[in-house]
Amino acid sequence: MNNILLAGTGSYIPEQMLTNKDVVDRLAEHGVTSAEEWIVSHTGIRERHIAAPWESTSDLGYNAARAALNRAGLKERDVDLIVCATSTPDMYLPSTACIIQGKLGADNAAAMDVNAACSGFIYAIAIAYYWLKASSFSTAVVIGADTYSRIVDWRDRTSCVFFGDDAGAMVLTKGGVESGPGILGVYLGADGANGMSITAPACGRRSVECSSGSRNGQTNSDKLSMNGRDVYKFAVNAFPRAVKRLLEQLGRNIEDIDLLISHQANINIIRESMSRLEINESKAYVNIDRYGNTAAASIPVALDEALSRDLGKPGSAVMIVGFGGGLTWGSAFIDL
Repeated sequence: MNNILLAGTGSYIPEQMLTNKDVVDRLAEHGVTSAEEWIVSHTGIRERHIAAPWESTSDLGYNAARAALNRAGLKERDVDLIVCATSTPDMYLPSTACIIQGKLGADNAAAMDVNAACSGFIYAIAIAYYWLKASSFSTAVVIGADTYSRIVDWRDRTSCVFFGDDAGAMVLTKGGVESGPGILGVYLGADGANGMSITAPACGRRSVECSSGSRNGQTNSDKLSMNGRDVYKFAVNAFPRAVKRLLEQLGRNIEDIDLLISHQANINIIRESMSRLEINESKAYVNIDRYGNTAAASIPVALDEALSRDLGKPGSAVMIVGFGGGLTWGSAFIDL
């Protein structure tokens, strides 16, 4: 059986920074009070980056994909498959992946989007992983890109304080049986029965139902809404479950994990989940303080940073974990 290797990673961070003070000031413009230190204590976030008005999700994803290909030493013509995880696409169609494919000039590549919200990058890895194993394709680019600043309600302090815009990518290649370590396995899960804990309505009948809600007397049918308490309870259970289930599948144990990179949703979720797993927090790479929750982009951006800082040495075992809207969760285990 062919190994699926991690050939390179890349990321793209928009230039514009939004500090907690900026967020508090935005809320104040709508008559909503909040405090910078409240945001830090409840989320761990101090700043986030926001896409420029002329930047779209595909622009962010394109830049991250190009950086990952450069790191891998590959050309656009080498790419057979592009999978883009996003819940904030440029448009309903064409897919954001197809737009990125066109911008890259990766004419040999098939392209598709996958929407599993903040677990999307794990789902996208799974698609690429199994497709590379089962087909003649040899190279895939997996992208996580989101621009949640476009869909958050900047009057809702329970949600807008969390989110930023970023993109990250990885290049996966098919190796021979003796070609060395790579992605050892993936695990996915979902609970659609409780999916309304996080919503961002779009077109169709459901948008009519959801638009009946309002804040400050105004409807926000196209804005993100989140039940923070329910999401927190879900996350601190889904995170450890995703880690344990995959370790069981692979016949590994907690001690085998050298570096753990989770979706950067909330510092308190990360801390409680690590405690439940009985893993020292020093094994977790955390950058939520600088970027906030960037949905499908958070894991690949954190992975790219960690590897760029040599936190994952050759021979290290990296567990990546996602959880979020859908509700969805998943994990992937990588030997470097």
